[in-house]
Amino acid sequence: MSSNFGVPLVVYSKGKTINAKEVLAAGPRPQPIMETVLITLMHVGLHSEKVELEAVFMICVVSAVDSCQ
Repeated sequence: MSSNFGVPLVVYSKGKTINAKEVLAAGPRPQPIMETVLITLMHVGLHSEKVELEAVFMICVVSAVDSCQ
């Protein structure tokens, strides 16, 4: 799902624990792009239970990296 956004995102994985170092390594991205990504993730998560958990996880990671989001 996240490969289509044009910016690398930290993704959720059942088989692998994501640590803080990986989240912080993602670093901040340009604000207009990330606002679009967040809005898209919110809509996708709202309309698809299949990817809801992954979408919410990515939203949380973006917020952790850049609290302005």
